[in-house]
Amino acid sequence: MKTKFVHFFVIFSFLFLSACGTSPRPPYSKPNPTISTGESNTPTFSGKIFTHPGSSRDGATLHAVIVADTNDSSVGKSVKVDLTNMQSLLGDISRHTGLATAGKSVSGRELSRGNVMTAINSLSIKSNDVVIFYYSGHGFNPGNSKWPGMDLKNGRLTLKKVRNTLQQKNPRLLIVIADTCNGFTRGAEGGFRYSKAAEKQKNYRELFLKYRGTITASSSKPGQFSRGNKIIGGYYTDALLINLSKELASLNRPSWQALMKRANKPITKDGFLQEPQSKVQVEYRGNTPTTQIQQTPHVEVSPGQDATITCQSYFKESGQECCRLTNGQKRCWADD
Repeated sequence: MKTKFVHFFVIFSFLFLSACGTSPRPPYSKPNPTISTGESNTPTFSGKIFTHPGSSRDGATLHAVIVADTNDSSVGKSVKVDLTNMQSLLGDISRHTGLATAGKSVSGRELSRGNVMTAINSLSIKSNDVVIFYYSGHGFNPGNSKWPGMDLKNGRLTLKKVRNTLQQKNPRLLIVIADTCNGFTRGAEGGFRYSKAAEKQKNYRELFLKYRGTITASSSKPGQFSRGNKIIGGYYTDALLINLSKELASLNRPSWQALMKRANKPITKDGFLQEPQSKVQVEYRGNTPTTQIQQTPHVEVSPGQDATITCQSYFKESGQECCRLTNGQKRCWADD
């Protein structure tokens, strides 16, 4: 990838917030509004559009929806870094793969549940297209999924809802990523840097043209919070970009499974632990299906609980993964 990236990233989710944020943040204290059922409050919204021409022989398109809470007083500076990195990455993917890029960003004062759903629903996707959804901003655990939700103006929106909506459009490859908290408080400042390796154009083509399926990822598991700073953006997004760059420089065939497994490595900073999670359900076209990555543990925590309630320990019980909360309660969950 070109030097356009300050610290670039994507994915894909794909499947990535500086989510709980930049400098030290107070406990999350926003109200817990009911998740809106309306798909759009402003059906005429089109988002900020960025495009790149393509040269792919089959005319496939890379569709992207980038959602970033750039106006937030606590995480906005960090989120702006993520937004810039993601847009730059999409340009690199287009140049190296020949995929035409049709991207929309929802940020600043336009950030709302209705506008995000309008951007998603307006995508016209063909069977050989690639779709990337990325969110950077405040988040929460919805209580009925291991995946986080996005805290947006005029309502909340879960990552699972986004993934299911986009899956119904039947893209060849879908990547959904949220760099956001999966708990109830926000983190502290800090970060790390990396040097980009010698990425290969053929590896861009391998990753973005020859895989089929869905990738879902978030920067922390339920009961945990995500962190970042104004220099590198979200810590998870930075780690994801590091590992994406390594995979693009590989002498062997690049693998989404290997990439996401490395990106799941726990992130520790200033005494805080953040454990990313991912679910990789893709296969290499023309080869045998790849195996699914084992998920890092997670726990479901309902909105509205005390902001100090987090997971103290994780364990397995009766075939399920469970967590012991700081309030002494036990939570268990099924994979979704």
